[in-house]
Amino acid sequence: KNGLGISMRKIRMMMLAGIVAVIAMAVHLKSFHIVTIVLPVLMALSNTYGLVLVSLLLGNGLVNIPKRFWREACPANELRRLRIMAPMYEEELFEAVMGLEDVEDKIEEVCRTAVSLR
Repeated sequence: KNGLGISMRKIRMMMLAGIVAVIAMAVHLKSFHIVTIVLPVLMALSNTYGLVLVSLLLGNGLVNIPKRFWREACPANELRRLRIMAPMYEEELFEAVMGLEDVEDKIEEVCRTAVSLR
């Protein structure tokens, strides 16, 4: 939580520095043409922000979240995907149930052995 606050303060400082740099550039060139000065700088800053955001998301493995939302947007495709994946999950469930039954048998055997030793 403390690290997030520090990061947000640094981001605010960088944004403030960017705004000051745009204003200083406009004053230095003695003209404030939005099309020739401010717009290209804003486009570069927005591209930089997008690239940094994508790299952070890729670094943290958070790209699957928007992909999942995109995939779940169409219910027909989601239903088809789940129908394809259902047999695999059914097989995993069957294997887990068989493993559970094996463990239950071993527990019963150990209990019988423990009772017979008394």
